[in-house]
Amino acid sequence: MDNIAICSPVRDHVHSEFAWCLNNLTTQLTKDKIQHNVYFENGSILPRQRHTLVQHALENNHTHILWLDSDMAFPRHLLHSLLEHNLSVVGCTYSTRHEPYQSVAFIDQQNLQYRLDAQKGLHQVFALGFGALLCSIEVFQIIPKPWFMFEYDYQNQDFVGEDIYFCSKLKDFDIDIFVDVDTSKQCSHLGTKKIKLEM
Repeated sequence: MDNIAICSPVRDHVHSEFAWCLNNLTTQLTKDKIQHNVYFENGSILPRQRHTLVQHALENNHTHILWLDSDMAFPRHLLHSLLEHNLSVVGCTYSTRHEPYQSVAFIDQQNLQYRLDAQKGLHQVFALGFGALLCSIEVFQIIPKPWFMFEYDYQNQDFVGEDIYFCSKLKDFDIDIFVDVDTSKQCSHLGTKKIKLEM
């Protein structure tokens, strides 16, 4: 039986729309009698927060982790849609919060400028942002620690996020990552925008 850990690393607050979406999702899971727990981990060091959340999921015998970033909006059926694929790692792509707006689904390990631009269906990718991502707990039992780290990419002269690091480790262990484009269309990355009154 599925037992889901809904895991969110957070800072001092979450977006109100995220809270609304999380309420709708957990209400649906309760209605459908799917076991679940919600875990928030406060902090500012994202790899450490994600490590702690994985430990909570392992210690409480969860079968999956549904990663949800606190700046995401998503449909109430998100988990159902991702579970239906019966895959070890599957999630949704969404836009970056700042220009140039791009997908967070990467298709080429050697060149992170290549992003998924499919319009529908299920697609394998090299890496995917963690805003709305479902992982089987077995993934964290196969892959050794550290699961998450910040790294410096000397080839591109830039830092690589903890999500890209994790996806690189998945590739090392021949664990594939997939994107559900149809469900992705119902997800949004929440941001802030400065609005100036013209006088």
